[in-house]
Amino acid sequence: MKRVEVPRSEYSLDNAVNWVVRLNRIYRPSWIFCDRGYGDFQIERLHIYGEEHKSSGLKTKVIGYQFKESLEIIDPVTKEKRNEPLKQFMVSQLTLTIERDRLILCPFDEVLHKQLVDYSIDRISQSGLPVYTSKNEHFVDALGLAHLAFVLKFPDLTEAIKTVKNSNTMEHSSVNIINRNGNAALRDITSTANPWKNRSPLKQIGKDPGERRGDYQKWVKVPMGSRSFSSSGGSGWGSRSGSFSGRSMW
Repeated sequence: MKRVEVPRSEYSLDNAVNWVVRLNRIYRPSWIFCDRGYGDFQIERLHIYGEEHKSSGLKTKVIGYQFKESLEIIDPVTKEKRNEPLKQFMVSQLTLTIERDRLILCPFDEVLHKQLVDYSIDRISQSGLPVYTSKNEHFVDALGLAHLAFVLKFPDLTEAIKTVKNSNTMEHSSVNIINRNGNAALRDITSTANPWKNRSPLKQIGKDPGERRGDYQKWVKVPMGSRSFSSSGGSGWGSRSGSFSGRSMW
């Protein structure tokens, strides 16, 4: 929306603090992300101002970061926490947003445009992390911090990282648990229909008294006899004729 540059002077740090207080009064932002590269003086002054002026919110909304520190990011799939280098994470997220055409900048800000174009990787560190240019990059760092606030605090807007969402599955029963035993209600919820009904002469065996219907079903064939299982009165299983011959398969 607006880029403000505080000119270098004898009291640059104090002037920068005053500018932040003034801009906070105008725009009322939700968060203010700051670079601790110049020390903690400015952040401490803003926190003190926020303590003295509660309505400003500067006591809680001002957050400082060191570019060399790490961020704790939660993997939405494994639910595991991993540490990401802040500077590299900040630049990669800003790059991703620009590539997706989700960032609008002032077309007349030639200084910021040139710094973005000139921003590059100087080398790769021994740990395999990119080291970015350190010349004429202050506006890019400020833009990266502002964008990082959206990534971390408003992930639904940037759609850059996914937050872990927990959910519960509930079963409902028409049985009044107060009037009936709780185990009976659970049996009513977890009961399943007999998949072998009307298919073959099978029966359930080995059911323990405390076993719920649907748990570890055991199905076996019924012992053979002289009766025919067909509705037309054919011969029974295991017999050589229409009557029981005593030669059972079971």
